[in-house]
Amino acid sequence: MAKQRKKILRRKMAQCYQHQARSVEILLDMAEEFAEHHPDYTEFMQAIGQSIFVNMGFIEDVCKKAWGYFPENIETWLK
Repeated sequence: MAKQRKKILRRKMAQCYQHQARSVEILLDMAEEFAEHHPDYTEFMQAIGQSIFVNMGFIEDVCKKAWGYFPENIETWLK
């Protein structure tokens, strides 16, 4: 694989990972909003958050398989 193509693919995977992390932040905000009037939604919010973390783990696994590692600082792949 050409060096430039590898860089593009790493950036896309880093973006996927970053979007997942942002989704968790948004979900936490939503959970706070719902907590007062719909405390029964807490289980759903927790399940959604857990599934996002599982997805993030899969992204890390793919990167490790494709490139041999996943960076400690994802920003290095976003440049």
